Amino acid sequence: MTYYATYVNHESLGERTSTLEGLRSLLGGFARNRVLQVCSVINTLLTAGKRQFDRNAHNALVANAFAPATAQKLLSLDPAKGVVFHRQQILFLAKEAVQFCPEQGKDASAPYWGGLGEVFLMANDHLHQALPPSKTVEEKILQNIVFFIPILEAGSHGTFLNKMMRSHLMLTSVVEELRDKANFFDVRKLFAAAMGVPVLTYEALIFGAMSRFLGLDISRYMANPSGFSLPTTWFDKTAVPRKEVSAFLQDVSASGEELKKVVSEQNPRANDMTILRAKPLFRDGDFLFPLDYSFFAEKFESSPFWCVHKELGDKERKNFHAFWGIVFEMYVGWLLGNSVNPHVNEFHASPRYDRKGGTQVCDALVLCGETAMLIECKGSTFTARSKYTNDPDELRKEIEKKLVGTDDEPKGIRQLKNALSVFRKNAPEKVKDVDLRRITKIMPVIVTRDDIGSYLDMNKYLNIRFREVLGKEKKQIKATVTPVFLMSAGNLENIAPYLSDVPLSDVLEQRYRADPELRSTFGMVEIPCLKSLGVRRSVLLTQAM
Repeated sequence: MTYYATYVNHESLGERTSTLEGLRSLLGGFARNRVLQVCSVINTLLTAGKRQFDRNAHNALVANAFAPATAQKLLSLDPAKGVVFHRQQILFLAKEAVQFCPEQGKDASAPYWGGLGEVFLMANDHLHQALPPSKTVEEKILQNIVFFIPILEAGSHGTFLNKMMRSHLMLTSVVEELRDKANFFDVRKLFAAAMGVPVLTYEALIFGAMSRFLGLDISRYMANPSGFSLPTTWFDKTAVPRKEVSAFLQDVSASGEELKKVVSEQNPRANDMTILRAKPLFRDGDFLFPLDYSFFAEKFESSPFWCVHKELGDKERKNFHAFWGIVFEMYVGWLLGNSVNPHVNEFHASPRYDRKGGTQVCDALVLCGETAMLIECKGSTFTARSKYTNDPDELRKEIEKKLVGTDDEPKGIRQLKNALSVFRKNAPEKVKDVDLRRITKIMPVIVTRDDIGSYLDMNKYLNIRFREVLGKEKKQIKATVTPVFLMSAGNLENIAPYLSDVPLSDVLEQRYRADPELRSTFGMVEIPCLKSLGVRRSVLLTQAM
């Protein structure tokens, strides 16, 4: 169940809304490393290994950070309106501390954190920037997406396990099916050469480090602050060569000074946490502190891809991205093919036109009675610029490039439009080994590897573009064409365990009934046919892992 709440700002202390200059002035009195350690502890307590917001940990932190009278005032607020500490704010303040805190300063571990709690409340005043009034419906939708991206990303800290399992499968069993094909990239070999660590060893080291930070609470921190850190000697007794451990730690961690240098060079926007994603562990002497547990876990997925990307030239990079898109498509095919009951969901991977040299109709096809689901899988990653510059037009360009395309280079929306040719009233294209004569309803689906597929209003925007692209050609289709359904790979992985018993068409239909404008996401609406079967985890993914 999704947890919704609003956070408390500086005015809750009877003060005016803070200025960014005022925040930086107050923050600048604290020692950088101590502030980063506090950010690490708060974030770990609230998010490490937790799928939901930990209210008990939050309240304990408030009681520890503020004088009794202030703490009581904050804790007496409506829980739905009284969040003081949260992930988006913590990461924002960590990045500010990297830039504006000196090496020597006040100790944030002093009673009531030496007043640092007030700085956290001030940070809540600066997480969002106002946008000018929108002129069109499309522009308003894009503004909403831009507004919610950092909020939804900060709230998705419990989704890394699926990403880890997906990445492992794509890097091992799935990619091997392409070894004898053209444009093959031996990702594991390329990664090992560039990183100095084999992929499976890299994965094992992440798992080993993650275990250090589970089950921690504030009482354990007060008794032993070093328990919230990872000693650089943590892997000394393992069989992993020290050279590989050093290369791994170099990849996932950075000192305060190293972080400051990168932030100064890149000058990222307020909600752009790319730097902390790249270096999620803060290194202080012989100890490593997790600035963000989920970012660290997601290195499992991101490091192999981006490490190889950086080693390639421009032309090779383009080919590599295309290759990784095919690997993702095959992963989705593997997931669906091994999850469905063919008597409930008839699955066809990569269906092709029934003609000489027949090209692919779509990435996947699922038939449920008289309903056909045309599925396109998009493995592209949206750029930080498109997501964090607070510019709806930058996001629009990225959506067009990666989810809509052009007539010459169709993507997502245009690919689905082209696939509808198999349902034309006049001279419909035939699909090899698939009988579509019974189909009366078509449900187009896009699955994204990027989490952009599970952001508010994205589905609504893509439906506007789908209607525009389809235009009058919709009248030439002999079956009813529904709106396009957008989901992330994580959404599909959560649905997959039910597809042995539930038609995918029912899932989509009930998702639509709950939210006819498709503004929300699969994770935020109640789908009765899934709820009635109780919570199901993906045994398939776990076993494969």
